[in-house]
Amino acid sequence: MITNFFLATAVSILIIIILGDYLVIIDKSAWSLLFEIFTTLGVVVAYLTYRRNAQFSHDETIFLRVRQAYDEALSILRDCNNSNVEWIQAARILERTRKLSSNIKTKEFINSVHLEKDYLRHRLHHILSLENERTGQRDSLPPSFFYGVKDWETKPLNEAAIEAGGKAIAHEVALDKIIP
Repeated sequence: MITNFFLATAVSILIIIILGDYLVIIDKSAWSLLFEIFTTLGVVVAYLTYRRNAQFSHDETIFLRVRQAYDEALSILRDCNNSNVEWIQAARILERTRKLSSNIKTKEFINSVHLEKDYLRHRLHHILSLENERTGQRDSLPPSFFYGVKDWETKPLNEAAIEAGGKAIAHEVALDKIIP
């Protein structure tokens, strides 16, 4: 829009300059005022275009870094590991990325970040789920996975909680009841 306005202004100036001798509407004393007005408009439009390009470049740089950070988080969690250290590292990357992406002001890049988040959610769902052989659909990982124990596929939740507990004492853990 700004570029179109600038182009229209430039064309108008050229027409007035070329046909100026033949136009009697504007007297010779108003030429300098008219020239100053169009020059000022040209400078303002050039400045606004510069600012928009600078913001676009800034947002593009941030967007590329956000995309790279999402890829880093995915690569950390890609092998379906349950290492607390790696989960914390991925969480920190995602939190910093969230803060970084809040600095984007250009609509195109805001929408692009939303698309990248949707893709990240899809990939994380795929990584952090198991295919159910009976239904063919993907089911969430069992709760014992998130305790960080090695044999989470076969270990009952109760034993995983006790093994991962460290100094905490767990007598029993269940998903469907509250234990006093």
